[in-house]
Amino acid sequence: MKIGICDDDSLFLKLMTKYVKQYEKENCKEFKIIQFINEDRLVEYLKKDPEIDILFLDVLLYQKNGIDIAKEIRKTNHKLRIVFISACEKFAVKGYDVNAEGYMLKPFNYSEFADKMNVLMTRIDTRSTEVFYDNTDKGKILIDVDDLIYIETCERNTKIHTREDTYISCKKMKEHERLLQGYTFCRCHASYIVNLSYVRSIDGLSLFLKDGTEIQISKSRRGKFMEAFAKYVDSVIRF
Repeated sequence: MKIGICDDDSLFLKLMTKYVKQYEKENCKEFKIIQFINEDRLVEYLKKDPEIDILFLDVLLYQKNGIDIAKEIRKTNHKLRIVFISACEKFAVKGYDVNAEGYMLKPFNYSEFADKMNVLMTRIDTRSTEVFYDNTDKGKILIDVDDLIYIETCERNTKIHTREDTYISCKKMKEHERLLQGYTFCRCHASYIVNLSYVRSIDGLSLFLKDGTEIQISKSRRGKFMEAFAKYVDSVIRF
């Protein structure tokens, strides 16, 4: 597993490397640690090798904002797990916009770091990221749940919207709900199931996805949906 650390403070880079090695030893893991003293080195590395599993990214770098760098990364890499690190708490909520795994406030000790790593490793180790659909208009497919944006009813079938394509499925909405149980999905309307990580804003009985798509929220489901959305955002900000 590859772990990247990007921070313009060389002393903090050494400290984080020490933490990762200690966690590696205590938990019988094997990590490859890649250090980046500035954002340019990080961007160049990811162009050549995008297969970093976890990236600890400082928000306030010398030339650029870590949030902006993450946005650039997300244009081509949706699977990298990004954890922001900063001495300033006000940036925490912005991590939600780039689907960050969490936010760590400097200074933090090894125990706090280990707690965050435990959460990350649990997410990586215990959760399958693909859902199998055996009957769509394009045959049998595997969809990564991180790429699945929303599902809607389509006449007597359902339509699956992903980052790259759309598929018509014979499955009913209840079957989709069952398949996606435990992931970051919520049924906001009889006709819609949405991935909470793609929701940008909510206005009354409408929600807006990050690509601008507007989706209805039914009155009867709004309470549970708002509760689920609040828990999701809180988990991103406070992790």
